[in-house]
Amino acid sequence: MGAAGNSIVTCMRRSLSMIITVLMATCTCAYAVCMAIIMHREKRLSVISIPHIFSIILCGASVYGYGMLHCVSQRNRYLLHIITLVLICALCCIGQSIGLTSLTIYTCDDLGLINVTNFDNLLEQEPNFPAADEDVVVNNTTSEDFSVRPVRHCMLNTAAFMCAIINALLQIFALFDVQKVLLEKEKERTYGMGLVESAGCK
Repeated sequence: MGAAGNSIVTCMRRSLSMIITVLMATCTCAYAVCMAIIMHREKRLSVISIPHIFSIILCGASVYGYGMLHCVSQRNRYLLHIITLVLICALCCIGQSIGLTSLTIYTCDDLGLINVTNFDNLLEQEPNFPAADEDVVVNNTTSEDFSVRPVRHCMLNTAAFMCAIINALLQIFALFDVQKVLLEKEKERTYGMGLVESAGCK
């Protein structure tokens, strides 16, 4: 492949990386908004909320790191290892967050709440507790499952779950992309023959 072909491939890869970065940022923002509303309604920071907070922070860091992927020079290629570590940590936290939200969604589905939508008073802090003999409650009310675990905010947890799933898939793609760029830079450093076009910004 000639120089023109290499330039086209490099341009396409950078464009794809930018699109993935924008999608990751969008999913991270949507996930953060959903979890912020849930925490606001809960009025307290529970132990279950801590993994979600770490997940949001690491996702934001991974978006920033992946966004500067093609601006890492040959001398600063060690930054690619840091970006890789951040992506792996973000994936681990997202996985734990997905597991936590899936438990609530599973219980909501068993209670018949998963398809109930109530977007009125989205920031309402006080939930309406159902009567003891009610079988179905609306979205912003509270029930308990067989483990006596509070079940709240089914729609918000579902939205957060979907954002986390999409974000995890994008993070996996970003991780492989970072490894490809790292491999190219290592080849460049090892052979020094210009066989691999530099992806760094001057």
